[in-house]
Amino acid sequence: GAPPPARPPSSTGAGGEALEKDARACQYFLPYKLALASEVSRVVEEALEGLNELIAHGFLRGSLPDPDDPSKKVIDTLVESVCACASIRDDQTQMHVVRLLQTVVMSEPCFVHGHSLLFCVRTCFNIYLGSESPANQSAAKATLSRMINAIVCRMEGVSVPAHPRGVNGEEFEDALDPSDTPGSSGSV
Repeated sequence: GAPPPARPPSSTGAGGEALEKDARACQYFLPYKLALASEVSRVVEEALEGLNELIAHGFLRGSLPDPDDPSKKVIDTLVESVCACASIRDDQTQMHVVRLLQTVVMSEPCFVHGHSLLFCVRTCFNIYLGSESPANQSAAKATLSRMINAIVCRMEGVSVPAHPRGVNGEEFEDALDPSDTPGSSGSV
């Protein structure tokens, strides 16, 4: 059937509007979940691209409980579904997986924590180690660097840049203090 008509914005303030928007977006997650489970590269890639756009533009945050498993949030189910797609041995599909995992972890606010966050890191690491595509290895390596940097920044209470400048980790080399590098002549 047709989707229900959009309700007018909530008068409960920005927090209520964000939850309402997330609730509307989460109700449309099931078709994406089914597409990801199809294991058909072209279908999976379209679903990954669609989810990437929804998350990148703040339409899907996944902060609500998963209707199929209320013990998990939608974002946890999304991460599991996306990470499972990494087993598809198609370079484009794996690149889309890396791109989406980076978007999920780097989005603000970030709702990926604990097991799901580790799953994102492990999946990128496995793509880095197992892919035969140098482009996928490079993307996975850069994504791992960005994820770890973002995690450390959040732990330290420092804001995380939404869009990193470099592609191959140059932004991290630029940020290094020469006195912090091993073998430097900085003070001890």
